[in-house]
Amino acid sequence: MTDHIVDTGSLRIIDLLPGHMAPIRALAAKDPQMDFCDAAIVRISEMFPLAKVITTDSGHFTIYRRFGNKPLPLIHPAASGH
Repeated sequence: MTDHIVDTGSLRIIDLLPGHMAPIRALAAKDPQMDFCDAAIVRISEMFPLAKVITTDSGHFTIYRRFGNKPLPLIHPAASGH
């Protein structure tokens, strides 16, 4: 199943190269609740602004901002009403 969604482009594997470490650390430094993994997701959202973040962690990701002040486009249980 995973091979199919990767092959069709529905799921993309993104390498975060050393050049992304400084922006990720800067994001994490702005918010004491944001750990490195959360900051990496915010950074990927900045890199692909049309993509949506799928998460069950609506508590944090509804608060996090990309590009300094823009909310992340989310798909999460609270948003879908389920």
